[in-house]
Amino acid sequence: MMLPALRALSRNSTEGFRLLVSPNKRESVFFEFEKQIELWTDYTSEGDYIFPSDENIRRASGGCDSLVNLCTWWNDFDSFMIDGITAYSVAETKFESYPSSLRTHDLLHAFENYFKVVNQIFETESIENYVAPVMLPSEAIGFAKSIKERLGTKIKLLGIHSYSRPDKTMTSCAFPTEINKFLVKNPDWVIVNLDPIKGTILDAVSREKVLRLYGRPLSYYLAMVNVCDAFIGVDSCFLHAADLARIPSVGLFSPTSPKIWGLKFSKGLNLCADSMSLFEGADINLALGSLMHEVNAQYC
Repeated sequence: MMLPALRALSRNSTEGFRLLVSPNKRESVFFEFEKQIELWTDYTSEGDYIFPSDENIRRASGGCDSLVNLCTWWNDFDSFMIDGITAYSVAETKFESYPSSLRTHDLLHAFENYFKVVNQIFETESIENYVAPVMLPSEAIGFAKSIKERLGTKIKLLGIHSYSRPDKTMTSCAFPTEINKFLVKNPDWVIVNLDPIKGTILDAVSREKVLRLYGRPLSYYLAMVNVCDAFIGVDSCFLHAADLARIPSVGLFSPTSPKIWGLKFSKGLNLCADSMSLFEGADINLALGSLMHEVNAQYC
């Protein structure tokens, strides 16, 4: 969800742009900035997180005129002030106080929250100018295009992602039931299973109408999102990627807020329940009907 902000900073920084990324984020969604990435060390040898040190910040940002912090949970930024460098930060409170305090930026959609840092520097820039699908390696793009071409123009793809951290993972038994009913009523649709592992609720969906990508790199999954005709999924990078690609989508939310993390650019809706196990069949059926309406409108 930082991508529109990163794109704006990159394209407007006439003297150069450097993206500072921790090593464990190397295989992430920063593919379009591959030549501009600088790695810093912020993890111990055991994999435990530690805040970037003064030395790492100064080394990584050496030669820059400005330093921008896009970590919403990190506001120890003041301790890294460097002479001659102007600093901007999206964070507005100390990480330790986050659970008990409502930050001003939490009232904003996350896309807007990240982009407000851009407007501190480039006041007239609009986020709409930077909404586009995630840029990916050529091999991932080729993989997705080849699948789409093999299936033919009469087949439409519905990307589904049900798996995330435990409280965001879809567990309602009504979900695969409604997907199976959808496949019976719509024989020209095929499901793209975007779950990275076996054993999720999507295993209960009719196997002959499902494409599975187990064991592929993240970029291949994201490339498949970009060729889907519609998408339904939990709060995750796949939902946000579909949103950036303006693919008709449904977001499934329970512990997180759709006001902050929900769809912003694509047509569709955010579906909410008190728990991921409590989504009802009628709601899922309504969501699928909404998706078909948006897809059909695009083909008319």
